[in-house]
Amino acid sequence: MTVTDVPRDEVLDASVDTAAGLAALTAELQPLCRRVEEERPALLVLRLTGDGEWPGPVGVHDVNRWERAVRRLERLDVLTVAVAAGACGPAAVEILLAADVRVGLTDATLRLDTGAAGAWPGMGMYRLAQRLGSSAARRLLLATAPATFTATDARDHGLLDEITDGLDARVAELLRTGGRRDVSMRRSLLLSAGQTSYEVAIGTHLAACDRTLRAGRAATRDAA
Repeated sequence: MTVTDVPRDEVLDASVDTAAGLAALTAELQPLCRRVEEERPALLVLRLTGDGEWPGPVGVHDVNRWERAVRRLERLDVLTVAVAAGACGPAAVEILLAADVRVGLTDATLRLDTGAAGAWPGMGMYRLAQRLGSSAARRLLLATAPATFTATDARDHGLLDEITDGLDARVAELLRTGGRRDVSMRRSLLLSAGQTSYEVAIGTHLAACDRTLRAGRAATRDAA
């Protein structure tokens, strides 16, 4: 993993070779997450490349460590942008599904794990159903769709949000428009919306509103 800082420390830019294997990726994601938590950039950009065997020769404890690393990434209090470039395999798809914004370069291809043994039953399957809905996830994972998608096909199936050949301009736009405060709180509210009743959700949303109002008043006092 190669990490480069963009001026003003607003963006942490990381290149991730997702062909490295589950154990190696786990070992790289954890310190990256720790760095984001310490430095608190406005934006984390993950540039994903590589298609390798997944999950490879690992045990269930290795899988558990991987899932914890992806969950930590998913809960970072910054806007996360995952960018697929070139041939990307199942590991890249799992990271894409944990990101806030999923971008594909025009040359990107995404391969889902739908081999002879069947779709890998990790939490990537859960996130796919959560993001796309269970019907779309079933079509993708239960062999009713091709296992490898071009960038356009991946976007049409919901695996990517957008395609670009000008990533720097898109990152600059996200810096201007993306939320910079309490990203994790807002992400949590959005992700739980489809699984929580109104009666349960309103208490959490009111608490979030109160937190936001208090922060706004504090900022006004500090500026005075």
